[in-house]
Amino acid sequence: MSAQVVKVLAALDVGGTTMGYSYKDLRDYAKEVQFPEWGPHKGNKTRSCVLLTPNRLFHSLGYEAERKFAELQKTGESPAWFYCQNVKRILTDKQVGQ
Repeated sequence: MSAQVVKVLAALDVGGTTMGYSYKDLRDYAKEVQFPEWGPHKGNKTRSCVLLTPNRLFHSLGYEAERKFAELQKTGESPAWFYCQNVKRILTDKQVGQ
């Protein structure tokens, strides 16, 4: 069985408090850009936060990252994890080369 290559155009919107994404399957130009729903509010945006494991591997983002980090705080495991809120501010506050 051979793998099929699918070309997709994707965009990530990282805002001060929320983030979202959209995509378009380039095989079908007539099809509209997709804005998937995520999170408990069924909107196309989620909180601008990221959670990394103690090994600094990606775990989750948005509402799922908030939920998991709150759970880790209750069990006392949170100090080993890396939780980042307001991702845009962190990205824009860093100077190139630092």
